Amino acid sequence: MHTRRWKLPLVALVVAAWLVPMSARGQDVRYTTVSRAEFGGALGRMMKLMGGTKDATEVTSIKGLRMRTDDEGNSTVLDLEGRAFTWMDHESKTYMTMTFEQAAARAKAAMEGMEDSLKAAEDQAPDAEPETVRYEVRFATDRTGKRAKVAGYEAEQVFFQLDIEAIPIRQEDETEEEAMERAGTLVILSDLWLSTTFPGYQAKKAQERRWAEILGSTETGSPEMAQAFKFDPRIKQGFERLAEEMKGIEGEAIRSMIHVVSVPHGVTFDRAPVLKDANKKLSDDVAGAAAEGAKNAAVGAITGGLFGRKREAEPPKPKQGTFMRIRSEVTQCSTAPLGDDVFLVPAGYAERSGM
Repeated sequence: MHTRRWKLPLVALVVAAWLVPMSARGQDVRYTTVSRAEFGGALGRMMKLMGGTKDATEVTSIKGLRMRTDDEGNSTVLDLEGRAFTWMDHESKTYMTMTFEQAAARAKAAMEGMEDSLKAAEDQAPDAEPETVRYEVRFATDRTGKRAKVAGYEAEQVFFQLDIEAIPIRQEDETEEEAMERAGTLVILSDLWLSTTFPGYQAKKAQERRWAEILGSTETGSPEMAQAFKFDPRIKQGFERLAEEMKGIEGEAIRSMIHVVSVPHGVTFDRAPVLKDANKKLSDDVAGAAAEGAKNAAVGAITGGLFGRKREAEPPKPKQGTFMRIRSEVTQCSTAPLGDDVFLVPAGYAERSGM
């Protein structure tokens, strides 16, 4: 496995670039996807105070080269033939339409503005903060060979793993031990069930071909991607590596679970316990760990009293911990014909100039 060294902010872009094609690849089709995010530890407690999380429902409708997605009172229509995006806010009854060329121009302007802002910040900064860590990003795929029926369709299980390892850069005023406190790896493990018989996958194949015609290859690329590659060539390396990893893997992810796992320095990631506890609430993991700690403390106090001396507690051995999961599954699918009006802005909606 080859290793790439990237800045951490690029990771989100690369992960998104991989996930979108999997969930957004010609007969008419409409299907519903239900997703839920779970959080553990301190993040989970904070989310509970904010009201917790709830299921997110998204409805995807595809007719030829048009695709509409409905989510939380908003709709987005992608028209590959008309080369335009349309966004609708149903609560305010407003919409905005933007051509691909306009979107490319806006992306280019945003990228140039970002470059100017970064340059201005560098010029104004008296002294640049020393870099305290660098990141190594690794990709891996695993086709398990397991097959099963998911949502009524034949599917194949595929794991996609992204490792983000933090490697400390020792500063002059710190010890090696202090520097290693910043070490560790974040693992994003995606457990996907991919189906090539799912109607949504078949409908999106034609759209993928049209996308390829519009965007071209990564060598020439669209204007917005060319700007992204210019901004940081490692973005292009990431897309090329992703394409290499996904080669030969086809299908729509009709069920997926993404696990975000923190792995301490010196600990090797183990996939087995992550999958074993996949249906266990993350809050239970935290409670269980607290209970185990309390039990050990109580045992230590008793044995210390029995033998007339205080028993020193051994420091806990570091171990990996899952602190976030995202579940997603297709729950309904229909291949009944869709009317053209599904992809049109409803009467009475007002056009707005900006998002």
